[in-house]
Amino acid sequence: MYIPYFKNYFKLMTFTYILTENDFLQNQLFVASKSKRVKKQRIKSWITVSLVFLVLSFLFYESGNTIMTYYFLGLGILAVCLYPFYLKWFYKRYYKKYIQEYYKNRFGVSARAKFTDNYIETFDISGESKMNLSEIKEIVETGDYFYLMLNSGGSFIITKMGIENRENVRKEFVNLADKLKIKFTSDLNWKWS
Repeated sequence: MYIPYFKNYFKLMTFTYILTENDFLQNQLFVASKSKRVKKQRIKSWITVSLVFLVLSFLFYESGNTIMTYYFLGLGILAVCLYPFYLKWFYKRYYKKYIQEYYKNRFGVSARAKFTDNYIETFDISGESKMNLSEIKEIVETGDYFYLMLNSGGSFIITKMGIENRENVRKEFVNLADKLKIKFTSDLNWKWS
């Protein structure tokens, strides 16, 4: 829900939201897809598995074992072609289990976030908290979410589903990014891959 107020720098916003397991999962997958470390790890794993099978195929070829040569050659070709899809599935399953374990008490809980000139104030069943806007290092827009990426490494998730006037909210986040002198990134076509 978007409720505008007028103040010094930008319209203050208040959001009432309920996050689901999928909202947390999409956030984790987005962060992982942008992580250089995760990208390197996925490529390294893909190359290692493929090379192991292809080297084994070559070694069996050198020893004259035709059946094992074709077996490992086939596995090597499958690894080259299909291993990226397996890794996509594997990471998604891993993050889903992680979220189910660590965020399960936050699914379906109504919360409210109020943006002021200097803070984001959040209110939920566990209490109230206040975070300086200076903790935001980047604002990212995807097709379904706004992510406020934090200096601490976490992120604040705002789902677009409950927002009536998304374009006004987007403008407010662009203004906020400008005020804070941080990057506003629009990645509307992002998908986990």
